[in-house]
Amino acid sequence: RGLRDHQLVKHGTTYEVAKDAVKASSTQVIPYVRPATFGLDETGDAVPARRVAAERAARACAERTALDRGLRAAHNGQLTILRALVAEGWDPKQVVDKHGSNPLLWA
Repeated sequence: RGLRDHQLVKHGTTYEVAKDAVKASSTQVIPYVRPATFGLDETGDAVPARRVAAERAARACAERTALDRGLRAAHNGQLTILRALVAEGWDPKQVVDKHGSNPLLWA
């Protein structure tokens, strides 16, 4: 039922087409491909692939959640640091977080 509803809502298909898509997907054979056992770390050494994937995911998460120093200062209420940044030429209207909020909204 979930795939049928998805076909109807997201793709705007008719009920019959959605039903056919469900039937076709339930009879498909999906080949299993064993994941690689080893990968290479930054130095080129062989390490377990799960470790490489976990480290990459951690780095990507850190990059997504890293805050600009002005955003961090606004978040922590550090007015003196914000004043110093503005004096250096930092523009609080040009910096946004991952949700589109600027430091003026954070302060």
